[in-house]
Amino acid sequence: MLFAKRPSPETKQHVIILTVFFAASAALGYYAATSHPDEASKFLGALLKDIQECVSSFDKMSLFLFIFGTNTAKAFLAMLFGTFFGIASVLFVIFNGFVLGLVGALITFSEGLRFFTLGVAPHGVFEIPGAIIASAYGIMLGRAFFQKLRRSEPFIPALLIALHRFGAVVLPLLVIAAFIEVFVTSTLLHGASS
Repeated sequence: MLFAKRPSPETKQHVIILTVFFAASAALGYYAATSHPDEASKFLGALLKDIQECVSSFDKMSLFLFIFGTNTAKAFLAMLFGTFFGIASVLFVIFNGFVLGLVGALITFSEGLRFFTLGVAPHGVFEIPGAIIASAYGIMLGRAFFQKLRRSEPFIPALLIALHRFGAVVLPLLVIAAFIEVFVTSTLLHGASS
């Protein structure tokens, strides 16, 4: 069946492997921030400067649409460009894990672990799996593309599965994550700081 309700064993393996990569890169990012806090702060500042300037005037609904649209576009491109042997999908997960580690270390040092947890965990439990699942299907596309080149096996069925699973699984996770990040996290952080 083309649109099976359950992911294949290979895709489950990809999810597990990418989760390990994400955790390892987050730990590396944390270590980098603790070892070189000034450089880490400058790197994050440069990374987030344009985004902060862009969203500073947004109301909450505009911010929700911006976050959801940005996260969706990044996850979709990571999946689609995974067609080229899965490289983009893996790098996407590693980069995001590394940045989370940097942010985690810097915020924990300045605001405390509770503040960081309240700021990331509620939406992160949806956003991170969404990114990892999208990337796992990117690796699946990479394998299918390789098999097409090597054995002339059809690529379109794999692409249709990936697109279907992105719409059925990844998009709902990213919608929930963006909603929590905009409408819930700010309330939690305000309560933590008061």
